[in-house]
Amino acid sequence: MSNITLQVAHPSDFKLIYDLAKTIWNAHYVDIIGQEQVDYMLNKMYNYDSLLEQSTTKKHVFYLIKHNDVVIGFTSVSSENATDFMLHKFYILANEAGSGVG
Repeated sequence: MSNITLQVAHPSDFKLIYDLAKTIWNAHYVDIIGQEQVDYMLNKMYNYDSLLEQSTTKKHVFYLIKHNDVVIGFTSVSSENATDFMLHKFYILANEAGSGVG
């Protein structure tokens, strides 16, 4: 897959991250954990204040995943040093699954 880029997300991108998470979670998790639990998790983990806390207090860095300049997902990582990273989130839209983005 070509033309994949990561763009650091800023607080102004948090609404986009929420919208992506809502689309992705509703497509994949409702059959597993139910709509009520999906709604709860989205509201808990992807509201603006939660994303801000994750990016400041927990030092998660969010990235928008782009294919040909179109946002197709997001990821977040954190690090305590310059060599070791923890991947917290990696979500792409269902129509991009199997395309080699991962």
